[in-house]
Amino acid sequence: MTEEEEEECPKGFKKMFLLYCKTTKAKENKLHIDIVKKWLLRSGVIGTETGITHPDVGEAFSTAPVELEFERLKTCLIQLAKDKFLDPKGIMEKLAHSSPPKPGEEDPEDGEKSS
Repeated sequence: MTEEEEEECPKGFKKMFLLYCKTTKAKENKLHIDIVKKWLLRSGVIGTETGITHPDVGEAFSTAPVELEFERLKTCLIQLAKDKFLDPKGIMEKLAHSSPPKPGEEDPEDGEKSS
């Protein structure tokens, strides 16, 4: 990674990615797209503040593999930000400052569906 690319990527973003990989027992440091979507929801990337919706995420990640390595995730997030006229760094900041899932914890998305 060049210095310029380092600057584009908030400090804690890769660390949080690796923590998600560890917490979700991801193989080879690749996160499943469903985990990524839950992370986007949990961190507030999907929501009214950003204007990003589930279909927007589906579109941005449509060509990505089901299991995402860090660099591929970053590429998809940059595309998502461009599509919504947002700063990619802002999206990565939200993800970097979110909390990782705890084993057995209910996901925000799952909580909304159950009543």
